[in-house]
Amino acid sequence: MRRLIATAAAALLLTGCTSYHHITEPTSEREYLTRNLDESARDTTGAAVFTDDITGAEVTLSNSEVLRIGEHEYKELLADLRARREAEAGR
Repeated sequence: MRRLIATAAAALLLTGCTSYHHITEPTSEREYLTRNLDESARDTTGAAVFTDDITGAEVTLSNSEVLRIGEHEYKELLADLRARREAEAGR
């Protein structure tokens, strides 16, 4: 029983700690979404270091605009950006 409670508590902590970010590179206006922004790199170097949730690529941007967004907005943007990138690739 204790193990079940501990597992449930850990699951709640993990889901409650997820942060969602919408990142834009201002020069190209390319947009990214991530749940994996390296906050320590941003604090020390100013660069945004993250995994792009659309492509799975590791990205480092020295110039970026980072916005924290909610889960609902993240899911909507993720679907929209995936569709736009697929359309661009099909040109």
